[in-house]
Amino acid sequence: MNINLHYSDGKFCNLGLARIDGACPSEKAVEMVKIRLRDFGLSFSDIVSCTSDGAAVMVKFGKLIPSYHQLCYNHGVHLAILDVLYKKPVEYLPQIDSYLSSSDSELSDESTYFEDYNIQVPNINSDINIILNRLRKIVKYLKLSPTKNSILQNKVKEKHGKELSLLLDCRTRWNTIVVMIERYLKIKESVNDTLNFLNIENYIIEENDITILENLMNIRNHK
Repeated sequence: MNINLHYSDGKFCNLGLARIDGACPSEKAVEMVKIRLRDFGLSFSDIVSCTSDGAAVMVKFGKLIPSYHQLCYNHGVHLAILDVLYKKPVEYLPQIDSYLSSSDSELSDESTYFEDYNIQVPNINSDINIILNRLRKIVKYLKLSPTKNSILQNKVKEKHGKELSLLLDCRTRWNTIVVMIERYLKIKESVNDTLNFLNIENYIIEENDITILENLMNIRNHK
């Protein structure tokens, strides 16, 4: 556990790392901080407030200490973004889902590295969420099958002169959404040709949804 001490004049000092052995429930975390403060001649009575991330153990930590406790705003923003962009929407693609079943002999071991985005959460239904989940399913459908990916890459090479793989984002690094969208938009004609060739043209992303993806890219460019 890393403990920093901040002063009202903006200066701060690092009190060093406190080793955590085994599990660290909130009660143990409070005791560790007390010991480290004591090593510097301080106590919680000298501390006006404490800030931490929003993990459940730290929420309880804040209830146990006498000082004011502020959860990290950045962590809260991150959780809010996950709520909007990664929780399972009402709409899904059952036809593609069937190709992604564990019984599909064409799935490579690479599939074990991908995130499971099907988090069940009620009352969440946004256009962006649906479009991004549609894109993720198409990416996985084409990327995880060597046969289907080979068809895609042949069409990509015809248009771009080299192979360009579809990319999948990651929940813990949600800025990778931009990378996923950017690569898809670059080779979307080849993706559409592949989906047509595989007779699942009904799942091609529509032009209105393409516009939303492009708008997400513009948000990145004007941040």
